[in-house]
Amino acid sequence: MLINSIPVLEARGIVIVLMAGVVGVIAGLLVTGMSALVQVMHYFLFDVQPGGRLSAMFSLANPVQAMFPAIGGLLLGLSVIWLRRYKFRTPVDPIEANALYGGRMSLTDTFIIVVQTMISSGFGASVGLEAGYTQIGSGIASQLAAARLLYGMGRNDAIPKSFFGKIEEKRRIPANNVMLIGAVALIGAFLTTYERGAELLNFGAFIAFMGVNAAAFVHYYLRSNEKKLGNLLMPLIGFVVCGLIWWNLSPPAKIAGTIWLALGVAYGVWKTSGFRKQMSFEIPPEE
Repeated sequence: MLINSIPVLEARGIVIVLMAGVVGVIAGLLVTGMSALVQVMHYFLFDVQPGGRLSAMFSLANPVQAMFPAIGGLLLGLSVIWLRRYKFRTPVDPIEANALYGGRMSLTDTFIIVVQTMISSGFGASVGLEAGYTQIGSGIASQLAAARLLYGMGRNDAIPKSFFGKIEEKRRIPANNVMLIGAVALIGAFLTTYERGAELLNFGAFIAFMGVNAAAFVHYYLRSNEKKLGNLLMPLIGFVVCGLIWWNLSPPAKIAGTIWLALGVAYGVWKTSGFRKQMSFEIPPEE
């Protein structure tokens, strides 16, 4: 109700970007405050010195400190009982809100989850599996989506159809692609770090983002009959920001990405006889 009553949310263009920046600053300040408060709790309960981390402790200074996680769990249990007694609904966290409620969250739910999280973390009982749930779900979805994309490219003969365009008869899935993507991910997990893998991903992603911004500039400004300042500034700012991030990737990531890009261009030249033939990358419809 509060959000729907704010007329400024109907704004467009640069105003939306500024609002997003303000929201980001506010969120950053709140997160910083939460972290500081949890750090204070760790200091008084576990004698964690400023700048230290509870997870870095090898042992407890006092056996009594082993009781604090249990006390934190007891407080969380009592909070749940209290919420149910006064007929509060089960709080909806951000993951559930995005999945089931279109991203809408109650401010009351947010406050309850924040307090419970701080109690859990402050008393040393926080496990924090939400990120793990998100990561494994995203990883599986990404693997299946990549396999499906390779199947589309193989079926359209953009890449070898005999391997990538093949469907396993019994389960009707592109089994070759699923196993290939899984093998590449497994090998990569042993041969490179998470940070390097993210940089390799960003090498291609930010080139694509720069291409999107360049296309938006050409379509909405250069070829448009009405020259709007927003249609000029937004793509240019996006292009520059993406370009700066891309430029500051590590040298190994840029070298590996450039080699991979060169191989892709060379394959495209060979496959299309010097770009004289069309090559489709469309995902085919369900059979």
